[in-house]
Amino acid sequence: MQSDHKIIASKYPVHGHLLDDMREIGWEQALQDDQTLLRLASPQGMEFEALGKRFSLDELHIKDILNPSHPPQFTRLKNGALHIILRFPVKCDREDETSEATSVSIPADKKMCALVWPGERYHHFSNHDLIGLTVEECVCKIIHLLVDYLLRRVYVLREEMDEFEDECLADAANADLGRLLLMRKEFAVLARYARTNALAIEKLREDSSYRENLRLADAHEHMQRASVIAESRAEHVLSLMQAVQSLLSQRLNQGIDLSCRYHRDLDTDRCYCRDIRYEFHQYGRAEISEWIHPRHFGNAVAGCGTGGDLQNQEMVVG
Repeated sequence: MQSDHKIIASKYPVHGHLLDDMREIGWEQALQDDQTLLRLASPQGMEFEALGKRFSLDELHIKDILNPSHPPQFTRLKNGALHIILRFPVKCDREDETSEATSVSIPADKKMCALVWPGERYHHFSNHDLIGLTVEECVCKIIHLLVDYLLRRVYVLREEMDEFEDECLADAANADLGRLLLMRKEFAVLARYARTNALAIEKLREDSSYRENLRLADAHEHMQRASVIAESRAEHVLSLMQAVQSLLSQRLNQGIDLSCRYHRDLDTDRCYCRDIRYEFHQYGRAEISEWIHPRHFGNAVAGCGTGGDLQNQEMVVG
């Protein structure tokens, strides 16, 4: 018997186990014995073909299992078997990237269950996770552990969003709107995964063998919570983007207003830009300073330059 905390992993992509003690067995025995678990990654060859016959999987179900982008769904198969597909994020290498996601299939009946990864295996269960469980309990435990990837990702992204929101509002001019769009996109995607996962789990809970399982009920609640949080944060990102754009527009309008007030003051004091530059050129700094209003003199000097045809130069508003 293996240690309870030893990771179930080997160089082979197929693993069979007796649930009673998590003793490793061959895949043929896992398909024939009672209360067993079979796990496959990148399924192919005679093992996957035998699994298809064991659960009477038709060509469409085979394609669904092999599709790493398949949306969550629940299907009842022949002879009382069931097939549930879940989808969840598995990793995110950089802050500016959205999470990579995968789907995973769980066909099961009264005697055995299988966990099939269409490509890479992203989670290795330990003996301690599954030892001594029935088939129904094993299915519920696997679902509970896998969907928690999605809930944890929602929590992490929410924390990142809170920190980034403070940065954006503190310095709207340098706010990274592109990163905000990526965050909104991922929140929307995670909300869709959580919502459809919850629907698939809800249909599974209609089965009498799974209806009273508390762990499955908890997994269903986790997906509902993840959906609500992700949807609300996606809307919040839009509100934040509007707030940042409003701050930028406000600053721009203030700059335009200052420029307009400056030119209105010049007009009131009868100090037109061209006249100021011309008189400055003709009479020099001392003379012009006597008849230009003091609050405009610095701007007038800044716009005159030194030499050339000052009458045709543009006024530089300070």
